[in-house]
Amino acid sequence: MIHITICDDDAEIIAACKDFAARYETEQIHHMDWNYLINPREMRAENLAKEDILILDIQMGEWNGIDLAREIRQYNENNIIIFSTNYLEYALQGYEVAAFRYLKKPISYAQFTKVLTEAVEQHLKSAQASIVLRCGYQTEQFRISDIMYCETEMGHVKITLQDGTVALANAGISTLENELRDHAFFRCHKGCMVNLRYVKQLMKTDVLMKNGVLIPVSKHRMKDFMLVLMKHWGGQLR
Repeated sequence: MIHITICDDDAEIIAACKDFAARYETEQIHHMDWNYLINPREMRAENLAKEDILILDIQMGEWNGIDLAREIRQYNENNIIIFSTNYLEYALQGYEVAAFRYLKKPISYAQFTKVLTEAVEQHLKSAQASIVLRCGYQTEQFRISDIMYCETEMGHVKITLQDGTVALANAGISTLENELRDHAFFRCHKGCMVNLRYVKQLMKTDVLMKNGVLIPVSKHRMKDFMLVLMKHWGGQLR
């Protein structure tokens, strides 16, 4: 079951989305649970963070969808957030909350179904993708989307997850780099690799992760890292 919530203070938009959703679900093989919120006071970040896919209106009177998304990200870094708006200039603010796509109002069914299909595919891919590693005398499975960054440590690789959990894998960082190459990871230093979706800010010699940790970026990798990071952020804003 894929859980989807649509938040908009415009009753006409909500009604149109309900019609779109009913039509869209008849064309899909996936089971979906739809929820609609029109009162901003009912849009609580801790509840919305439990959803798989969110469509958030950016302007809701005195309420702001981007601020709401920032709160949601404090509870969940991995659910998919789509913004709906009349003004695409807001798109530049979306990278910090990892906005997946934007729906330009007035929303058409063609636009709705295209973006939702991409979101569903991304959700399923993220939910299923995992990596199995030997940690000490145990074999453990990690969901790739939960890995924030990896660092070499005394012949092992220390893996930090988004919930703060740390694991020590019996593997070289080059091995992990090959395993995670297709999952938005970048080796920014010979001993460090980061998940781009958890990058908050690129600094002069370091990258600031969303948990506040600074990871070094080597001078000769900085240019490539900037290009990859900008491409990643740009892809989120399409």
